[in-house]
Amino acid sequence: MDRSQARSLKLKAIKYCILDEKLYWKDLGGILLTCMTEEKNEEIIDEFHRGICGVHQAWREKTNKILRASY
Repeated sequence: MDRSQARSLKLKAIKYCILDEKLYWKDLGGILLTCMTEEKNEEIIDEFHRGICGVHQAWREKTNKILRASY
């Protein structure tokens, strides 16, 4: 790995951290968001869609609700 590749990797890695064996991504405001697999992603979206407060919302509304739940 050359210097530019190493620097690029380091800059990408700064955005992530591991706490209690879970991977988190730090957003621009410094808020930690849980990283998840694609399977877990589908499960979370389905949960928000079918949950007690779930309705057929626009994608932005649903995305904002999921982000507020720290995912």
